[in-house]
Formats: sequence, C-alpha cells, structure tokens
Amino acid sequence: MDRNKRDNNSQKDYSQMRFGQNDVLKGAASRYRRRKISRSGIAVILCSVLFIAVIAASLWHLGTRIVDEAAAKLNYEEVETLFAPEDKTPPPELFDKISVDSSASVKGDLILVNYQYPYAFPETEDHLVNIYDNKTDNYGVSYSNYLLDGHVLSVLNSVTGELFEVTGDKCVLIRSAYRSLADQQSIYDSYLADPNYGEQYVNDYVATPGYSEHHTGLAFDINIRLADGSYVLVRDYENLNTLSSILVSHGFVQRYEDAKSNITKIKNEPWHYRYVGIPHSYVMTKEHYCLEEYVEYLRALWEGVNTDSDVDAEVGTMLHVDAAGEISTCTEDTLPSEGYLIYYVKKSDEVKTEVKIPKSAKSYTVSGDNAGGFIVTVTLSEVTLPELKTLP
Repeated sequence: MDRNKRDNNSQKDYSQMRFGQNDVLKGAASRYRRRKISRSGIAVILCSVLFIAVIAASLWHLGTRIVDEAAAKLNYEEVETLFAPEDKTPPPELFDKISVDSSASVKGDLILVNYQYPYAFPETEDHLVNIYDNKTDNYGVSYSNYLLDGHVLSVLNSVTGELFEVTGDKCVLIRSAYRSLADQQSIYDSYLADPNYGEQYVNDYVATPGYSEHHTGLAFDINIRLADGSYVLVRDYENLNTLSSILVSHGFVQRYEDAKSNITKIKNEPWHYRYVGIPHSYVMTKEHYCLEEYVEYLRALWEGVNTDSDVDAEVGTMLHVDAAGEISTCTEDTLPSEGYLIYYVKKSDEVKTEVKIPKSAKSYTVSGDNAGGFIVTVTLSEVTLPELKTLP
C-alpha cells in the first residue's frame, strides 16, 4: 500500500516535473521566436530608413540643381560680368603727342604784349612785308614804308575786299602798323614833350617802348577817308557795324575798349585792331573778353585739372566752338567731331614742351601766349561761324 502510494506519488511528481520542463522549453522557444522576429523588424526598419534617406537625398540634389539652374539663368549677365576675365586691352589713344620748342612761347598770333609782358624781338624781321607793295586797291596806306606780318596783310586784303563788295567803300586808310623799338621810343617821346598831349595822354594811350603791340606786326591803326577825300572819326563811320563784323569774321578784334581799360591800361581806341585769328576773334567778341581775359580764362581751364607738377598730365578742359557758333567746354573723354577746339598748355621748364593733338584734327596751330604757355587751336572740321554784328 505504501509502495503503491509512493509509486503513485513518484509518477505524479515526474509528471509534474515533465510538465514544468515542457513549459520551460516552450517559453524559451517562444522568447527565441520573439527575439528572431524583433531582429527582422529592425532590419526592415533600417532598410526602410535607408531607402527613404536615399530618396530624400536624391530629391534634395535634384531640387538644388533646379534652383541653381534657375538662379544661373536669372543672373547670367551678372555672373558673367563678375567672373568674366579682366579686359586688359588699353583704351584707344585719342591724342598724338608733338614737341615744340619751349622758347617759342613768346611767338604766335595770340601773344600778350602789354604793360606787363614786353615783346621778345626776334633776331630777324623776315616775317614782315611791305603793305604798299602788297596791298589791293580797296584801301590806302599813309606811308609807303609801313610793314605788317605777311599772313596778317593777306587777311587785311580780304577784309577790305569784302567791305568793298558789301558797301562799295574803299575808305580804310592804314595810318600805323609795325613799329620798331626806335619808332615807339620816338612816338613816346614826342607825345610826352608835346604840351597838347603830355604825360596823362601818354599814360592813357601810348605804350612804353618795348611793350607795344605794334612791335608784333599783328596790329594796325586805321582812319576813315571818304571818297571825296574828307576824313571822319572811326566811331562815326556810317558802315562801322559792317566793317567791325567783317574784321571779326576774319580774325581781328578791337584791342582796346573803354570797358576793359582797367585791365589793358589803355583807353578806348576804336581805330586799333589786332589779329588773333579764327575762332579766337569770334569767342572774344561774343564773350566780351579782351586778350588778357581770354588768355587767363584758357589758362584757368587747364589749371582746373592740372597742378604745377603735372605740366604734361592732361589736356585740361577745352573750349569747343561748333558750326552754329555755340561755345561750350569739353574734356578728353567727350571730344566732339566738328568745329574748333581751343586749349592751353603750360610751357615746360625743359627745352621742349609736349603738346597733345587730337588724332581727329584736320589741322592745328600752336601759339605762344608770351606769359608762360601755349594756346592750341584745333580744326576738327571746316565751319563758317555766324556773323557777329557788334560795335567796337
């Protein structure tokens, strides 16, 4: 009985033991399966994330490329400008350079000769010609030994010829022209000694010997002698406006006006004309400049862009006279294509002075001013300036 009971108890214990082992094995298997499933899920998740990342990266790169292409298209010109290679081609040269003797600054049609600047007498007088031997029949001359600069006499012949064509008058009489130093000294002394004139008259009207424009051969005095042989004052000549206009259009100016006597130190002389050339006579008359003012104005235009140490640096501001007679200013960067250019160049301390001439010039002249510089006159195209009708 006890044995059977023990056997039954043993069988029961074994069965329970087997049941517990099976439960253990089943639980382990279940946990193993759960672990196996969990690792597979992780792998799937990782693959999904990687796939999504690849897709996202591809989309990002695609979007970036589209944006870059759009930006490049919109900003092509700016980008091209920013990253274009630097253009090292030098700008075209607009001027040629010539050299003139610095000593020539005392010669030319625009030289100042006045109480401040004496005339530099040349070694020879071969530029002078006899008026009487070379004049036309349209005017007279007081003495047969009077002289003028050759090219000035040629222009005077043209002036009096035009006056005759317009008015029929042959009334101009040359009563004074070139004077030597001795001639001027004799005139000065005679007026000074004459009680009818005296010192005050000399101070007002007679230049000191060596300081007279008559030394240049560029100036002359006139009388008006009518067809009947009578004389009238120049200011009373009935065709004075016409005569003055013709003189200006050919390059002459009335040198001494009453309104400018405080500058020139000479009283009004309606009989005294001085050759300065075209277009200077036009500019001076239109702008009411005497020669002193004109030279100073041109010098000021140059000094506006240069210093004393930059003699050859720049042309400076230039006067421009166009075909319509309009007067303006321009620079090297704004050169016109027609008319006249006028500009100043300071004399160099060296033997030669460098002068710039526009490549587009048809012709040019360089005149000294007798005051430390040169005045350049450039013809860009042949033009006929309007007529100026002015009283001297």
